[in-house]
Amino acid sequence: MEVYGLGRGAGIEDAISHKGKLYSSLPTSLSYRTQLAQACSCKLERKSGFAALLKDKTLVSGDIVITEKGVYVFAGARKFPYRESDFVPLSKARGLPRQVATYLAGIDRLAR
Repeated sequence: MEVYGLGRGAGIEDAISHKGKLYSSLPTSLSYRTQLAQACSCKLERKSGFAALLKDKTLVSGDIVITEKGVYVFAGARKFPYRESDFVPLSKARGLPRQVATYLAGIDRLAR
């Protein structure tokens, strides 16, 4: 195993080992950008949209999320995992600054 550190540039593409070997010369370098390794033990169960949000413990009331159904605001919940009803559609959300609501409305139209 080799450890790679910053080379001449600031990016991982320019990283070099203490032996002078470029990280980018490895056959698997940067492969994380285009594919998932099947043997990787760090992968979580992949879900998308509301399915992923329902088990997201990092959400706090007021968080804005974008799903396949559009923009929603997390209203908070008493129970975990959450339910779709714990998320309010942007059109029914209250208390957002006008400029933020207008901006999100444009995203909401594109997301649908």
